[in-house]
Amino acid sequence: MRGNGLKRVVIVGSGIVGTSTAYALAKRGVDVRVFDRKEEGRATDAAAGIIAPWMSLRRNKPWYRLARLGAAYYPKLVDELHEHGEVDVGFAQNGAIKLHDDDRRSEKTFARAEERLAEAPEMGTLRRLTVEEVTERFPALAPNEYHGVEVTGGGRVDGHELLRSLARVSKSFGVRFEEENVVLRNNEGAIEVLVQGEVVPYDELVIATGAWAKETFATIGIDFPVEGQKAQIIHLKEHEPHLYPVLMPPGNHYIAPLDDRIVVGATHEDDREYDMRVTAGGVREVLQKALDVAPGLSDCEVMDIKVGYRPHTPNKATVFGRVEPYEHIYTANGLGASGLTVGPFVGEQLAKCIVGEPLDVPAEDYAIEQMFKMH
Repeated sequence: MRGNGLKRVVIVGSGIVGTSTAYALAKRGVDVRVFDRKEEGRATDAAAGIIAPWMSLRRNKPWYRLARLGAAYYPKLVDELHEHGEVDVGFAQNGAIKLHDDDRRSEKTFARAEERLAEAPEMGTLRRLTVEEVTERFPALAPNEYHGVEVTGGGRVDGHELLRSLARVSKSFGVRFEEENVVLRNNEGAIEVLVQGEVVPYDELVIATGAWAKETFATIGIDFPVEGQKAQIIHLKEHEPHLYPVLMPPGNHYIAPLDDRIVVGATHEDDREYDMRVTAGGVREVLQKALDVAPGLSDCEVMDIKVGYRPHTPNKATVFGRVEPYEHIYTANGLGASGLTVGPFVGEQLAKCIVGEPLDVPAEDYAIEQMFKMH
């Protein structure tokens, strides 16, 4: 620790978790250095995040708590970034609609969301939509096919833009971002950080390397059970897409309008070696599912096709905190497809762990140790 009592924190990885943690620590006056080798395929750079966890039928309570608080954290975060001069941070609340081709399932989703409304006022207005109303809200949809449940507080985030805003404000607080490959070395139980052969001093170390964490931890003798899941995502050019709500069709695909495009995706490819190729099968899957739901998008120009890797832990658990038995090493991982929903909030919680502030969630529900028990 420096003479003025402030901690020196080194963060390895500048994706959504690493950069959010750097921002949260720098706000508290912590000296932060962030190293990243800029690996191609970071999930944050490829994805559009859907901020509407309240309509999920997943029964995993720790996941839902984290996703709910992650959604609630966004307006506060966006206000902070605006106060520091950021204009477009990539976040917009245009509403979100969960689509169902069966009215009974639509009713079930509505009932689940209604139960959650009291503890999640950030949902805004909740209502069921007729097939006609759904088509009116998103004219490219197949007509008279889908019932909908709408939350006006739902939204989307452009991961690339959010990351840039967080990094710029963090730099204004004194955070140093350096494009370097970090080597970790276990020196008789003390973990050293080496950059270009030189030891970098730190008081606390955060490993936020996402889908590459297994490789990072292996260098210090830890078998960290995280795997990358490949996602292929397509960006379509559309006139005034920012006027439309986010759509969540049946299944695990999405249609997310950004400021100048509509993002459709994504594949969920497990058990794949690191492979940044855009594949014919992946493109076919994404486009077929998107156009089955919204055939009016068929004339859109394909602007871009991106590939990213989501980090998944055993049992799809999201974990963060201190890495036992090391007193000064922290990590967060396993955010999966919810990375942009929960990433900024997880970064805030990880910062609180490091500086000794009380957390907003029960730490035991997200403890690193549970990963190893399931491995």
